[in-house]
Amino acid sequence: MSDDTNKTQSHELPSEPNVSATAQSPLNTHSEIVVSQASRHSPWLLWVLLAGFLIGGGTVAYWFTKPEKKPQATVSQNTKQSSQKTSQKKTTSTDLKAFMQSVKKHMGGGDAAAEYAAPDYKVKGYDFYAVGVLDLSTSWEDTLPEAQIKPAAAKLEAFLYENNFKKSEQQVKAGYYPLVKYESSDTLCGINYYLDTADTNKPVFLTCALKASYEPTAKAVEPLYAVYRQANKDSQYLTEDSRLGLPKITSSQSTGYKTAEAAIYGEASPTGAVGLFYQTPDGVWHYFTGTQSVLPCNRFDTLDLKKAYLGQKCYLLDEAGTESTVEL
Repeated sequence: MSDDTNKTQSHELPSEPNVSATAQSPLNTHSEIVVSQASRHSPWLLWVLLAGFLIGGGTVAYWFTKPEKKPQATVSQNTKQSSQKTSQKKTTSTDLKAFMQSVKKHMGGGDAAAEYAAPDYKVKGYDFYAVGVLDLSTSWEDTLPEAQIKPAAAKLEAFLYENNFKKSEQQVKAGYYPLVKYESSDTLCGINYYLDTADTNKPVFLTCALKASYEPTAKAVEPLYAVYRQANKDSQYLTEDSRLGLPKITSSQSTGYKTAEAAIYGEASPTGAVGLFYQTPDGVWHYFTGTQSVLPCNRFDTLDLKKAYLGQKCYLLDEAGTESTVEL
């Protein structure tokens, strides 16, 4: 090689490398190195690395862009629960009195504090009707010309329907007056009127009671009703509507004995309007008889009857009907 050629080569400047803007980024430079190295080893490793970059980037994007949860659903649920609690509010005796005032306003007059016992009611779990108790009943009454009585009853019925009542399935099958019963979830009402009176104006009335108020009566009557039905099972006067009132129970003078009196309702019975019962020391109740007056002393003809009614009034079967007391 000639000297001129050597001089020319020694004086040539080295060519500048082709450096791009992308190559100047340390991050991209690192990536290219990794990819370049990976490509020399295996194609599947390259795909794994690319997938990792994509998943990582997507996760970060999600956390920065995910929508905020709104509390609207919780508020809606709380409102729904509050509404359910309001709809489940139980009626009280105070509510019933206020209801009768609204009846008075709706009917345009009458007495919102009338005294009538509520209709009979068959409490769940019992196979007989428990009678309404006057002290636990709330009533409205008005007296109107006979021609206005039935329209007034229809107006009362419409008002009950407007206040979530429906006609009860426990209707009276026997009786002397056209009682119709209605009930809501916790209240029983009855519309009643009398036409067979000598007065020019006839009474029409609405009376109600809380269903829960019948339970103590049903519980107290249950043992007496069972023995009453058994003792009168062959009587033509004993019907499904035969029922006993709230009993008056008294301890006897003899230890371990009790007596009870309960009104008898239903069709007329030859035994009388009041049922007499007694309990022996073994705790068993017995039906004695029905009556409307003081009994003769000779009716107490067993030792249990004499012990149960010891000291109570009776009368002797003499001409004067002398008053006496039961003795042993």
